[in-house]
Amino acid sequence: RAYDFPLGLVGSEMCIRDSHHGHYTKIGNLVYATCRFLWTSKSGNGSFWIVGLPFTSNSDGNKSQPCGMTVHYKSGFYRDVPTGYLYENNTKVQMGYGNGGGFSNMNFSNLSGSGEFNAHITYYV
Repeated sequence: RAYDFPLGLVGSEMCIRDSHHGHYTKIGNLVYATCRFLWTSKSGNGSFWIVGLPFTSNSDGNKSQPCGMTVHYKSGFYRDVPTGYLYENNTKVQMGYGNGGGFSNMNFSNLSGSGEFNAHITYYV
């Protein structure tokens, strides 16, 4: 069964307040979530996060929790392939992008004034 949960897309000094929602299914210790964000304006700066995941991620002693995030549709990004990672003991995903062999945090300067994206996030609790 799928359940709804509230989501946010926030940064250190900003917030996107248009449309965002998510659905999840939990099977054992695996959570499979889908989310959609739509914005028509933005303000602030700094890196940004998807916040409000339905369960706290597993604490396995690593800095970041294994997390699969696939963006299926996007518009309004100045970077080609947004992705994310989930810290242990957390309910938020740091948005970022591949930088030729590594990962860089994405910030609000990487977004246009309006846009949207749909994503799937899979993680362990």
